[in-house]
Parts: sequence; C-alpha cells; structure tokens
Amino acid sequence: MAAHYHGFGRFDIRLVVIPITFNLAIVELCYTIARMYKRRITDLILDYLSQFPAVCLLGPRQVGKTTLVRRHIAEFSDGPPPEYLDLENPRDIAKLQDAGGYLGPMSDRLVILDEVQRMPGLFQILRGLIDERRLSGRKAGHFLLLGSASIDLLAQ
Repeated sequence: MAAHYHGFGRFDIRLVVIPITFNLAIVELCYTIARMYKRRITDLILDYLSQFPAVCLLGPRQVGKTTLVRRHIAEFSDGPPPEYLDLENPRDIAKLQDAGGYLGPMSDRLVILDEVQRMPGLFQILRGLIDERRLSGRKAGHFLLLGSASIDLLAQ
C-alpha cells in the first residue's frame, strides 16, 4: 500500500492506493474531500451568520444540507440552542400557522427552517421579523434557511 500526499489549497489530501482494490482509494479520497468541504461550508455558514440576519443554504435534494446543519447545529449559535423546524413535518408546519406569533418570541436565538421552499409565503413574515430584530439591536444570525434550489425560491 502506498500513501501519496497532495496539496489542495489550504488542505492536504491523502490518497491511499491499494493495488488490489483501487475503488477503496477512490472512496477514501471522496470521503476526505467531502469532510474538507463540509468543514469549509460550516465555517462559511458561521461567518455569514455573524454578518447577515438570514443565511440561505440552497442545493439539490439529498445532497446533505440537512445532515450538515443537524450535525453542526450547536456550532451555529453561541446563545440559546437554535430552534429547528422541518417544513415537511406536519407538527412543525402547524407551529407556523401563526408564524409571526411563534417565531416572534424567539428573537434571542437562531431559527433554522428546513425545506423552506415549501412555504413561500413565510418570506414576507421573516422580513418583518428581521426588521423588528434589527431595530432592537440584533443585527445578524436570525435565520438559517435550507431549501432546494428553485426559480421561485431564488426570486424570494
């Protein structure tokens, strides 16, 4: 077995080549790159949450947006634990029937809304809540929105 190290920007990639099962080397390389990108994406989300009131992580379905956020949820807030709502879950959807009433009192914490494209009418309410929070002095880190990229969502 031979190990090769390659520089990749700030990161090193370790490629382990096993002559008999080359597929294993490819799997390990993919895993290493995926870990590297997850860490980089997590750091970007943290940076953006410190600058902007809402951050939206968009991408195709089943690429790992929810997994990434749920795995690192504690890192996304230095205050009270974030509130996570999945807009494919009927209980969470019911909580947002009066979205302003439910989300309004959570001004001290990050609110994560997953599958946000399922409730396009929510964006207008979020804008109002962000304006209220900014007027009270909280400038950044209000909402982390996760969704599948679509023309309609991008227009919001």
